[in-house]
Amino acid sequence: MNNTFCIVVTFNPDLDHLTKFIEKLDQQFNKVIIVDNSSKDKFFVESLEKKSSKIKFFLNDDNLGIGKAQNIGIHWALNQNASHIAVFDQDSLIQDDYLESLLKEEENLKRLGKQIAAIGPILVDEATGNRIPFFQYGKFKKRRVFLTKENTTVECFSLLSSGTLMNRKAVLEVGFYNEELFLEYVDIEWGARARDLGFLSYGTSATTLTHNLGDERLHLFSIVIPLHSPLRHYYTMRNGIYMQKMKFVPFSWKLNDAIRLIRSFILFSIFNPPRLKQVYFMLKGLIHGCKNKMGKYKS
Repeated sequence: MNNTFCIVVTFNPDLDHLTKFIEKLDQQFNKVIIVDNSSKDKFFVESLEKKSSKIKFFLNDDNLGIGKAQNIGIHWALNQNASHIAVFDQDSLIQDDYLESLLKEEENLKRLGKQIAAIGPILVDEATGNRIPFFQYGKFKKRRVFLTKENTTVECFSLLSSGTLMNRKAVLEVGFYNEELFLEYVDIEWGARARDLGFLSYGTSATTLTHNLGDERLHLFSIVIPLHSPLRHYYTMRNGIYMQKMKFVPFSWKLNDAIRLIRSFILFSIFNPPRLKQVYFMLKGLIHGCKNKMGKYKS
């Protein structure tokens, strides 16, 4: 019998949205773990406690980063004999069939003899309604896979962390999230590490998850690019360099991500204000990545 847990990492959450999200999780999971990364106001704790008896809170005194926060929840879930663990961002929202659909697809994959790291739904951008593709990598080329038919499942390189459902065996054998990354690439690094050990990630159209990809959007021709703070772009550049050094990451992924980093540097330097601050933090991220200066950013 499945014993399913989920983890939501919070940081200054919107109470109305979070309450709606927790109600959805409460209906589907055996336990809901909330790990708060030092929100300014813990007003939401008492409110949510009244909504559900399934919630377990971990209230951090400092922002420990996404990897560390998720690991706190994962450690506790494993100690409670969780069979499956799903991880979420606070600004996501699942469908009523989320867990049932993913568990069913996992069983289908098991019957085919697949070694599963994690399975995840199609992510839908809340602002645009666009569906986010899954990614596969050939020798030199990245392929975007858009699942248009219902109940279609495809192998992919890794999954975005929000909505990812991991099974106990994979977590125990692959290990926990890399806390030194702090923010950005945490999900990709785990997926690449799992893949190197023979555990594969799968995306499915059996269900969807709505997700907020950024505070603002850059509309460049027909492309919509989420915009973020200079500090977040620091982590993007730093951790991108870190990933280039990892032996378990395939060359095809490294090549495509190096191109993406260069493109991002140019775009955010030109179109993402405050421009000088963006350039400063991105350059600092590149330097720190080369120097293996990891963990939480320190000026």
